[in-house]
Amino acid sequence: MADKLRSADDPAGSPISLPPLTIGASILVVEDCLASAEAIRLMARGAGLRVRHAKSLDSARRHLAAFRPALVIVDLGLPDGDGVALIDELARGPAGAPPVLAISADPDRAASARGTRFALKPFAGRDGFMAAVAPLLPLRPLRSGAEEAGQDLDALVQDDLARARAALTDADRATRRYGAWLLRGLAAETGDRALDTATRVLIGRLDAGEPEGAAVAALLNLCAARMGPRAVPA
Repeated sequence: MADKLRSADDPAGSPISLPPLTIGASILVVEDCLASAEAIRLMARGAGLRVRHAKSLDSARRHLAAFRPALVIVDLGLPDGDGVALIDELARGPAGAPPVLAISADPDRAASARGTRFALKPFAGRDGFMAAVAPLLPLRPLRSGAEEAGQDLDALVQDDLARARAALTDADRATRRYGAWLLRGLAAETGDRALDTATRVLIGRLDAGEPEGAAVAALLNLCAARMGPRAVPA
């Protein structure tokens, strides 16, 4: 009988089938920031791991219904909910469910991982990545290897900026909060201190329930500057 994983989104607790463990140490990276996901993919491939990528909780659940990874790396801030929901589902699953590594650009989110191994993103290079995932992958030792040429990272950053700008201009407060967190993760991945500072200001205002118009405008201006001519309507 196949192992079962229950979905937190289904009040009736309908099970999600978990196929047998994939041979060859395949991992599932659940990360909405494309720049961060690509960086992780390159480090994982350099360590001899196969990688699947999901940009949302819904996508992750569909992946888990189709294959069973050796490890799930979950960002704690996703467009359709908190990554903690997926962590909880895996924790309630069978004993053979894959281990989880929770990641976030915010060190304060470590406590919300609820006992799950946590790593701050971005990783401190490939060595930092390998140190974080190796204890969770008993299948075979990781190896160092040359990084492959991935997608154009600048194109992924541009896509992240465009999605964040759309979220920041949304009327829904929760969507604006998501846009700020997406930009904070991107700022951490790219080392953009100005963007990081601006996102912290907006998140602080959102948390305090204070007027956020100026903070949103500042972030939109930073996004436009980093997107260049493509941010200017024709």
